[in-house]
Amino acid sequence: MTVIIAGTGYFSMSYIVNEYEKGINEDVVQLQAATEAQNSLGLAVQTFKDYLLRKDEKYIKAFPEHEGNIEKQVEVFAKFATDADEKADLDT
Repeated sequence: MTVIIAGTGYFSMSYIVNEYEKGINEDVVQLQAATEAQNSLGLAVQTFKDYLLRKDEKYIKAFPEHEGNIEKQVEVFAKFATDADEKADLDT
């Protein structure tokens, strides 16, 4: 009887720990995606300002790359959005 109770307790705790780790890992992925998107936004703004100052066409070509990376990171973030507030923010 003790073995059954101990086994049930062990597997229950293992499940809880695995679910907790899964949630933490999803949050870390979202944090990384948000950070990368912020970085790309900063680079896009810098590229735009460089174009305004220097009028060099290479900056026009670089801007869509930064924009594409922002969109990619938002998609990664959205894959792991579980909270209603997160989903609502993604719709705006």
